[in-house]
Amino acid sequence: MTDQDKRTGAPSRYVQGPGALRRLGRYTRRLGQGVFLISDAAGIERIRRDVEEGLPGAGGVEFVPFEGACCEKEITELVRRFEASGCQVVAGAGGGRHLDVAKAVAAFARAPMVMLPTVASTDAPCSALAVLYTPEGIFDRYLYLDKNPDLVLADTAHIAAAPPRLLAAGMGDALSTWFEARACAEAGGKNSFGTAPGAAALCLAQGCWNNLLRCGAKAMEQAREKRPGDELETIVETNIYLSGVGFESGGLAAAHAVANGIASLGRANRAGHGEAVAFGVQVQLVLEQRLGAQPLRARQDLAQVRAFCQSVGLPTSLADLALADITGEELSELARVALDPAGNMGNMPFAVSAEQLIGAVKALAQA
Repeated sequence: MTDQDKRTGAPSRYVQGPGALRRLGRYTRRLGQGVFLISDAAGIERIRRDVEEGLPGAGGVEFVPFEGACCEKEITELVRRFEASGCQVVAGAGGGRHLDVAKAVAAFARAPMVMLPTVASTDAPCSALAVLYTPEGIFDRYLYLDKNPDLVLADTAHIAAAPPRLLAAGMGDALSTWFEARACAEAGGKNSFGTAPGAAALCLAQGCWNNLLRCGAKAMEQAREKRPGDELETIVETNIYLSGVGFESGGLAAAHAVANGIASLGRANRAGHGEAVAFGVQVQLVLEQRLGAQPLRARQDLAQVRAFCQSVGLPTSLADLALADITGEELSELARVALDPAGNMGNMPFAVSAEQLIGAVKALAQA
């Protein structure tokens, strides 16, 4: 691959619709017989009937309750169990953690990989990436996989039944896609495949932001009513597919670096990744306003982003992340993790110091 190559990755198949789990076998049959399905115990009970109906002639399913962390020790044990199960396909159902676990198990076992998101809280399902944590739940590293999932199937009947806050968190993750891809492109940075972002990735990334503005607030109304209307369907596809392909092929930058710094503190609220990323977008735009070549654009974007976040219940301050009392030592740790040379801050079109980053975070502390 030359330096001029651009690479875009996507799942082999993406399926979305109410009741899609009841048609699961139609899409897994080409991948193999027997599905080793990883989720938590409560999640398994919620989808069991639909999955069993959807896999009548495709080798059946082995449900695998999993409550641990997405860490190497747990993944190694699950690989052993999969290889002893006789199943040929690894599936993950639920939210980001169980999908990442299933991705890692499938990758290490060299098995077909199926993602069954029952919430739209992150853009994890479509990517060739898993986030690994320590056994204590602290961010460890990204695991880059050789391929994207073979199938992503999103049953919007189940997604509509999930707590609305999870849909909002997914919008927080999708919110970052355009602003980080834009920064990466302007910086001459690299996407998750180690190449410059291509036109398709940038179009998908910008589509995320456009869809969020157009459908986000209405989708939250439908989520509160537990019904998959047109706007909810659009936002589910935005959170899962557009953002999943867009972030991976468009590149990450300061927003995710800040989110990783927040996660490293080990005491943020339980809303998780998407809400931290939404706050990270605002920090990134403060940095762009103070250090970037287009401060007016950044100022306008920040105002629009903050208004959007308020409309769907995403955080706009440290207090919203249960970090109103953050200490100077914790801010230094946040900055240390966010500025790790192996992380994403290098995809910004300007250098960022720890002092500048802490200043940007403080600017939003009580905003």
